[in-house]
Amino acid sequence: MVKETKYYSLEELICEFKIWSIEEDTLTKNSANSYADYIRKAFAYLLEEQIPNGKEVVKTHNFKKSQKTTDDDYNNVVIYYEALLAKQSKNKTVRNSISGFRKFLIFMESQGYVFDRNMSDKDLKKCKDKQQLRYQVVYSNKDLKSIFKKRLTTQDRVYKHLVLPLGVINTLFRKEFGKTYEDFLDTQIDNIQYLIKDENINIRHRDVEQLELTEKNEIILTTKDGLRHFLYTDTKSGKQEMKASRIREVTIDHKTPLHDLTLNHHCPELHKLSDIVKKILEKSGEGITGRTLTKYKK
Repeated sequence: MVKETKYYSLEELICEFKIWSIEEDTLTKNSANSYADYIRKAFAYLLEEQIPNGKEVVKTHNFKKSQKTTDDDYNNVVIYYEALLAKQSKNKTVRNSISGFRKFLIFMESQGYVFDRNMSDKDLKKCKDKQQLRYQVVYSNKDLKSIFKKRLTTQDRVYKHLVLPLGVINTLFRKEFGKTYEDFLDTQIDNIQYLIKDENINIRHRDVEQLELTEKNEIILTTKDGLRHFLYTDTKSGKQEMKASRIREVTIDHKTPLHDLTLNHHCPELHKLSDIVKKILEKSGEGITGRTLTKYKK
């Protein structure tokens, strides 16, 4: 028997988003409500635009659950929506909407929601050509810090030797240490080092003014002194220019892989926590996977 797909309205997701943003993103109730308004304005603007075939006007925004938040179709919808919003980015109201939309994307992806809409590469190109959209999305230093902090505190790690429930650790540390813990996270992110072509130039996150994703999938950093640099990454074949169509594809790498760090160092407290989580997951009968960890945070 085929399981019927459950669809969710925008307002249903916004209600869930507000709870998530307070519990997981440590926003105040007022800030969560402000972001909810930004999200509504973003989608209200998108409702005025046309969907891929260029004829039918969007009436509603529906969502569904899916484990495939990296599909090309899903990525193309996000790229199209961001390009539409970026087209009006000089408008302050739309700038706030862009900020809300980006936080909403983080929420969607963390909770496994996707747009109930498909868009092929051909459809994406046709829409962008028709509306003369240039995909050039800019993230401020503050935008990037928010995104990177969410990654550092929610992306659980599952290895053979260790289950590292970062979401659980984050919840515990926030309750126990409060501002001291937040300051620690901010320091870690400010010290993230960006790799560029010139090895003699050391750029850390605190030095960055903005990051730009271009139509050609280039990633351009602008530092606070006004200099612009292409972002690079280390690969097995050497240093290469990094390419990305979305910010989620801009990766943060450890100089020493996290797997090796936890394997080569004893980390007794982490292993104690790991053993507890393993027992809970094994008892549940669901197996030990990154996706099941989120169920047991509370």
